[in-house]
Amino acid sequence: MSRKASAFPYKGFKSNLQHRAVARALASWREESGKSLKEASDAAKWSVAKTSMMQNAAYPISEFDVAILALVYGIEDDKRAAVYHGAQRARDPQAYDRLPGAEPCIGWVYGEIAVEASHLRIVATDAFPYVVRTEGYADAVQNYCADSTTLWQRHQYGSTVREHITRRLLQEESLHLHLVVSETLLRCVVGNALVMVDQLLWLMELTQRPNIKIQVTPNSVGRLAAASPFSIMTFREDRFDDVVYIENPHGSTWLEAQDALEPYASIFDRLATNALSTDDTVEYIAEAAHLLQATNAEV
Repeated sequence: MSRKASAFPYKGFKSNLQHRAVARALASWREESGKSLKEASDAAKWSVAKTSMMQNAAYPISEFDVAILALVYGIEDDKRAAVYHGAQRARDPQAYDRLPGAEPCIGWVYGEIAVEASHLRIVATDAFPYVVRTEGYADAVQNYCADSTTLWQRHQYGSTVREHITRRLLQEESLHLHLVVSETLLRCVVGNALVMVDQLLWLMELTQRPNIKIQVTPNSVGRLAAASPFSIMTFREDRFDDVVYIENPHGSTWLEAQDALEPYASIFDRLATNALSTDDTVEYIAEAAHLLQATNAEV
């Protein structure tokens, strides 16, 4: 997938997911403190450009930078510690994780990364992803998982992130989505028939947008039967490499190494190639919605 090249002041720097989590924390600290970039930079005794680039994950962040900014922003020790150790881990996550008694680091969730993406390629087999869920479907899934620790709980994000993604997807059309779903997912009633009909009609509407492509894989193809849900995220910024997010019944996994990403890109391409065309997908979804409406009318 091609990406728009962008000018980048710290040439060659790559920002991994851990580094980006630290950067978001620093930005949040400054916002909560009410300090301007200049005020924070003057207090830290470095340039405004450095503070800005650290907040945007465009510059290496050391644990000493974190400690200084924690003092500038008045951050308590217990809140600072996870970010401090996150800066240490960002230099080499695998090596850090092998350390005996490695301290816990600041983490991240799906929504925080998805909101930064320019392209989302998603395979969905057990539930429609948040990015296309209606409010009723989202509530139904939440209620279904209220007393469990299933993968859906790990996929949540707040209303601010949801609004941002929705705006980019539907209004600005700056976020591109390619979604491959299983036929079974269309037939699986979540909540009730009316909730599902509303969700399916919304999917049909989304397929009319130029930045959204939705394809259904019929059960007869059989290629999604053993697949775990996953997302491939691509970013405009050169400093952010593609990442893969994989869901399974025991939790979730993030992959950043490019050799680990390639198999998932190949899987997605094969699934999309064998899935129905957009036009046939719309007909398939319409048929599923019609059957649900008919079933509900008979009850």
